[in-house]
Amino acid sequence: MGKALTFVCYGEPFRNCLLQKIFFVIKRGTDMAEIKINSRTPNEMSRSALIYLLLLAVLVALGLHVLLIAGPAMRVADKQQLEGAIADEDHGFCEMFGMGAGTTKFVACSRALAIIRQKQADRDNAAALGIL
Repeated sequence: MGKALTFVCYGEPFRNCLLQKIFFVIKRGTDMAEIKINSRTPNEMSRSALIYLLLLAVLVALGLHVLLIAGPAMRVADKQQLEGAIADEDHGFCEMFGMGAGTTKFVACSRALAIIRQKQADRDNAAALGIL
């Protein structure tokens, strides 16, 4: 027996593919028992395309979730964490110099620290833009 022939048909109706294989065998004189038919039906091809589309839909849904729901929530959490850290710094710094929390001196100290932080942020932004 000779080497088995393998035919692969993509996108063609199975009947047309099979007829082409039979005519090829008749022309070559190959025994039908040696032919191995490996063809994909349109349902199999559309199934793999459906899987890829489903995967793409899941990825888009996750991206939209991060963009619209998780992103703003993370920004709010970051802002609250920054405000808490600044309040802790103000409290520690002002009390270190004898200005207890709740006093007018403490409020003045906190305002002065806020001004210092803003000036530093302005310098950092100017340096990032290449102005300084």
